[in-house]
This record gives sequence, C-alpha cells and structure tokens, in this order.
Amino acid sequence: MLHPAAVSPLSAASCSAPPGCCSTSNATSWSAPPGGRPTSDAASWSSPPGGRPTTAAAFCSAKPSSCSTSPLRGCSTDAAVTCSVPPVHSVAVPPLLPPALLHPSAVPPPLLHPALLHPAAVPLPLLPPALLHTAAVSPPMLHPGPLHPEAVPPPLLQPALLQRRLYHLRCCILLCSTRRLFHLRSCILFWFVQAHWKDDWYFGHQCLNGCNPLLLRQTHILPSNLSVTASMLHPFLPEGSSLQRELQEGRIYLLDYEVLDGVPANVVNGKQTYLLAPLCLLHLNQQSQLVPIAIQLQQNPGPQNPVFLPSDLTSDWLLAKIWVRASDFQCHQLVSYYLRTHVIGELCCVATLRQLPDLHPLHQTSLQINLQARTSLLAADGVFDKTTYRSLCIPDDLKDRGLDNLPQSYYTQDALKVWDALHSFVVSWVNVYYSRDDDVQLDSELQHWITDINTHGFTHNSGSVCLLVHSEVSKFVMMIIFSCSALHSAVNFSQLDFALWMPNCPVAMLRPPPQVKGGVTEDDILSFLPDVNSTCRVLMTLEMLSVCLPLQVPLCHYNEAIFANGAHRRLVEEVQAQLATISKDIVERNSRLELPYPYLCPSHIENSVII
Repeated sequence: MLHPAAVSPLSAASCSAPPGCCSTSNATSWSAPPGGRPTSDAASWSSPPGGRPTTAAAFCSAKPSSCSTSPLRGCSTDAAVTCSVPPVHSVAVPPLLPPALLHPSAVPPPLLHPALLHPAAVPLPLLPPALLHTAAVSPPMLHPGPLHPEAVPPPLLQPALLQRRLYHLRCCILLCSTRRLFHLRSCILFWFVQAHWKDDWYFGHQCLNGCNPLLLRQTHILPSNLSVTASMLHPFLPEGSSLQRELQEGRIYLLDYEVLDGVPANVVNGKQTYLLAPLCLLHLNQQSQLVPIAIQLQQNPGPQNPVFLPSDLTSDWLLAKIWVRASDFQCHQLVSYYLRTHVIGELCCVATLRQLPDLHPLHQTSLQINLQARTSLLAADGVFDKTTYRSLCIPDDLKDRGLDNLPQSYYTQDALKVWDALHSFVVSWVNVYYSRDDDVQLDSELQHWITDINTHGFTHNSGSVCLLVHSEVSKFVMMIIFSCSALHSAVNFSQLDFALWMPNCPVAMLRPPPQVKGGVTEDDILSFLPDVNSTCRVLMTLEMLSVCLPLQVPLCHYNEAIFANGAHRRLVEEVQAQLATISKDIVERNSRLELPYPYLCPSHIENSVII
C-alpha cells in the first residue's frame, strides 16, 4: 500500500469533498483501488495531514480517517460519482524514505507496476543495452529494462586475464586450506617461510637446516653435465675473485638430484605430473649466506635445457628454484626419509630376527610401518643403489660433503653432538661384551648377522661391512641407533614445517619445465603448482607423521627395566646426563635465533622409529 505522497503529481485541481468522499473538479470522477491513480489530467486530490499536496493549487479538506474504499471497487464514468482512497492516518505512517532511496525491488510484488510508482522512486538511468553482455547476465535478467547500473558487472575479462584470475583464486583457496591445517599446529616457522620462501638466502638456509640437509655437498670441480661457464657465474662472485678460486677455497656447493633421473612421474587425480633431476650450484658469499647462482633443470645439457641465473627475469629464476624445491621434496621422501631411516632400520631388524635373539619389542612395529610405506611410496625399480655405508655414518658423511665446519649448519652442530654422546655410550656397552677383538671374530651369531645384512642390504657399490674388531661393531651399532632415532627425528618432524607453505615444497608439478627463458610470468607460475586436493592430502599425511604419540620414549630412556643393575644402569645414567646437557644447550641457543632448529634436541628425539 502506497502513501499518497508516493503518487505522481497531477494538473492543477482542487478537492473540497466533505469527509468520506472526494469529488473531482471536471465532471469526471472515479473510484480507484488503494494505491491507484486517476486517468484524467484534470483530476486531482491532496494528501491527508502528514502528507504533501500534489500541486501548488491542490488541497483536500477530507478528514484523515474519512477517506476509505474497498480494494475491490472499480471506476465509474458518471459525472458526479465520488472517489474514495484508502484509510491512512498520519500517525500510522512512518517517516517516508527519501524518494531516491525507493527502488522497485523494495516494493511488494503486487505494487511493482510502473504506473503505481512515483517518478522519484525510479532508479538512475539504465545502462544502454549495448553495454550489456548476455554472458554476464543470467537468463531471467537478460532484458535491459529492469537492470540497474550497480547490478551490471564490469566489462568481461579477456580470456588470458580471466585465466590469471582463476590461478589467483586457486592459490587463495590453497592458502586458506593450508592455513586451516596450520591452525592445528603452532609454528612460527610457517609465517617465516611464507614471507621469505622466494629469497635466495633462505633457499640456501633450507639446504643446511631444512627437512633435507643430507644432499648438499661441497664441490671443487663442476659437473661435466652442467653447462655453465666462468663468465656466466662471474657477476655473482665476490669482486676480484674467480670461479676457479672459489672452487679451490671450498665456497661452491652443489645440489645434484641425479638419483631422480629416469624415475617415472605419477598421474594424480587424472593429471600428469612432472619430475625432474636438476642440478643447482650455490655459493657461500661474504655475508656467510649460502645462495644459489645457477640452476639446470635436467641432467642432460642442451639448447632446450637452459641454465637459469639470478640475473634472469624474476619469474624465470623463481620458477627454477621452485622446480628444485619440488625435486628436493621427492628426494627427501624417498631417500633421506624412507631409505635412510625406515629401510635401514628394517634391514637390521630383519637380520636381527633371523640371526640374533629378539631383544626389542618395537622391531615389529618398525617392520609394519615400512611395509605400508613400500606399497604406497615406492614404484618399481627403486632409486637406492648409490647409498653407501659410509654415507650412513654422520661424521663421515658430513666430512665427505664438506659441511663439518660450517657454522651456519645447526643440523651439523647438533648431529655431531648427539652422535658423540651416543658413540661413547655404545663403545662402553660393546666393551662390556667384547673385551678383545678376538671375541668379535669368534661370535658366530654376530658374524651371521652382519653377513645377512651385507647379502640383502649393502649391494652393488654400497660396500660391505666387516665386523672384525670391537670398534667396527661399535660404529655399526651406532649407525643403526642414530639412523632410527636422531636422523629420523631430523628428517621426519621437520617436513611439515617446511612443506606447509605449498610453493616452498610443491608435492608435484603439473606442467613440463620451460625450454626457453622469458616465456613465463609470475602469474603463470601458479599453473605449475599442484591442485588443492593433492596438496591437502599430502599435508594431512605429513601432519600425521609429525604428531608426537603418547607412546613416545625419549632417546636413551627405556620403559622396560632391562638395564636396572650394574654397569648397564651406570652407562644409561651417564648418557642420559650427557643428552640432558645437550638439550639445555640447544634450547639456550635457539632462544637467541630468529630461526630456531629444534629437531635434534635430545628431549624431542624418540628412542626408535615408531611412526
């Protein structure tokens, strides 16, 4: 029901009808339904108190409550018939909105007919139909008449721009998904990774202190299949130095993912993924930062396999680093994590079950975890032929890779401290049983045990292990303990922290690598990254692997009272005290660091592989 003030003005006329009726001035009168309007230009009426007159010469003397009619009344053409209007009292009518705020959509459906609307309630001029695109309006709204300018979308996007917007939307969805997952885990590292993952110095920092610190190595000669020259790298070296000098002084490092070369990529959610085996050169600069200076995405050099440099376009250099991080994630899962901890533990556990008494109840648990991982993580023709026994012994491995004296590597510092503490414990323990080297050689069960391991484990060029003196027994047992405890902690419980920000550790790449430089924009990079479904599945798996279980037993602590008396108990108490001191030192150091490294703190290391 409309207020009289909402009715359009008429030509000059007056209304002096007595209460209860309204007469027209020209021998023409009518009776309109509520909200109606006269059809004659000479007919007029004035509003009740609280309303407003329709023309300067129009007035109405009717009482506010006397003008009434039925909604079912029609019109009469008799000369002296009267016109009744709906009963409206000024007290019952709320203050009217300014006409400009009235819109047809604010009026109930029965009153939408244009004849019932005041001109002031009509919206601004409509857009010309030519500006409307049928694809932008749903079918019921195609007619330009009912469209308001604010209801019309902006001009349609060009296909290329629309594709970029979709990439941005996909990235936002992925970010929201990972942030939801992140809220399940409190870690300041996530926000740091999100802010600095594009920085070259942080790329190098992760090679030393990330979830995969086992691949980087110092190099004194360039690989023959890396097509770089001294002139290409000269702008990224200190002034007055040369590539040859930097190589000789040990400031050039290499990431070589040759182990992934030829490994078939999977099809995930119906999409083909791509897996590369890149090579990456890094330089330890004068600021003691390890930064990448050259990246070749595939092993075989060629015109379609360019070498990317920091001086290239930002998008080209960033995409090259993302490819390296994607390959590093795969190498970490297959080699650093699965092979170096679970498979080594399984190998020794099976040999123990075959050749030695069953001394530890967690051996079966480790075997079950490995069987599940083998069926889900490994494809046919594995990638483990190049692993050597020496690379499994941390002091030898760090020395061979030239990382044993790098102050920037907190993994190196903590790993050597834990190794030394455990090594003292193991040496003292072995000496309890083998006081002479002859005792080792005459132990037939021990010799059958190491023969079983050599036969089924260390094959090809990995080198066999000989246990002829008690120092060799101590070192081998030490390798097993460290791999199944400290190393597992370093490569397992760190992976979610670095992979949670997906672009930093993509779980897959959905497009083939670029064959030329300059063909990729930063928006295009999003199309290389995995979809939300694949990423969240992997992140949820990593979340499960990173959970501290209620059954966790700290390193060198034992729930079973198997070392309750004598020399055994004394050795256990000594190593526990050493590890407690190391934990205290690591906690104190981390409190001073912007990026703490907590993964080898003995209080957080599990006594065995249980997840």
